[in-house]
Amino acid sequence: MSVIWHKVWYDLWSHKGRTLLAILSIAAGLFAVGGIFGLVDQLLSTMDAAHRSVAPSHVSIILRDFVTEDVVDELKVTSHPNYQRHEGKPVLAIWGMGLHEDRHVPHDPAVARQLVEWFRSQAPAPYRVTYMGGTPARWRTLTMDARPEPGWSEVYQSMDVIQPWVVGRYRDNAGVDAWKEEMIVPDLALAARNKQLYMPVVFPGFSWYNLKRDTEKNRTPRNRGDFLWRQAYNARMAGATALKIAMFDEVNESTAIFKVAARRQDAPDQGYWLTLDADGASLPSDWYLRLAGEITRMFHDEIPPSPTLPADPGRSARAPRPTHAATTPGRPPRRRGPAGPRPPARRRGTRPCAAASGSDSTARPCCRTPACALW
Repeated sequence: MSVIWHKVWYDLWSHKGRTLLAILSIAAGLFAVGGIFGLVDQLLSTMDAAHRSVAPSHVSIILRDFVTEDVVDELKVTSHPNYQRHEGKPVLAIWGMGLHEDRHVPHDPAVARQLVEWFRSQAPAPYRVTYMGGTPARWRTLTMDARPEPGWSEVYQSMDVIQPWVVGRYRDNAGVDAWKEEMIVPDLALAARNKQLYMPVVFPGFSWYNLKRDTEKNRTPRNRGDFLWRQAYNARMAGATALKIAMFDEVNESTAIFKVAARRQDAPDQGYWLTLDADGASLPSDWYLRLAGEITRMFHDEIPPSPTLPADPGRSARAPRPTHAATTPGRPPRRRGPAGPRPPARRRGTRPCAAASGSDSTARPCCRTPACALW
């Protein structure tokens, strides 16, 4: 483990109160806008690999203790009415099991299945969950990004929800269409036979130039949102009833959909920033939040599925409210002062957050910008 990761884990574990305060602050923000929330845990080999070599089941023990003692008993997170539930149980997502990389644990499918079964049926009733597995993209075929041992098929079959990770698996609409026929359609068929919910993952674009300087700066172009929309449309037409958009705030790989810098001149001068005008489009900073809303409407059957990107996503959400006179017949309208320019909005910063991380450590902190203050 590198020095920086030692520090990260030390800070998180040694200052549990501060860590929990950060989690509660995020939860308070979700409650304020009526959002729902859930728990996702990522299993990595850096969780004391030496101990795992002598006690392979230690991952299960650590995770169980965290969920049962801290989350359920003390914080009572899963008892909150806004916590995500499915089929009467709280949802717990475990991401990374089965990925064919040494850093993703456990490597033994028997240990993985033991963990899944404990949370689903063997734990005391208050700790049982609907188990969502963040799986390899090729979980069904056990090839390429998935571990090849046959026992992993039984692990995936034991999960309640299958959520394959596809970020970077295709780069354009032709690849999106091929993925639908080769992967999503047969995946859905297998999940249906296993009586599972299948939740495809879609993403707006991708770049890891911040991590690998020998790669393209705009590796998977967003194309004004058409790339994201095509994935969502294909998933819906294939028969998917649920969807995960990756990610709300993943800046490091340029998949964030929260409010970001629309133009290069809106981003810090230092470093390289992948802004929304990278593909030659002039878009508002909340464009991908609007698209996410339209995708939600499509999956809720509020609008018909269409392969064409909406020209003005989120328009219905921005419709003006009825006037006082219109909502109260017979009552005179309120008197208003003379029309004039609105005062400038109070600003907490000067630039919105950019979509990809820059290389210069002196760049303006994102958390002090108007965009981050709102979300």
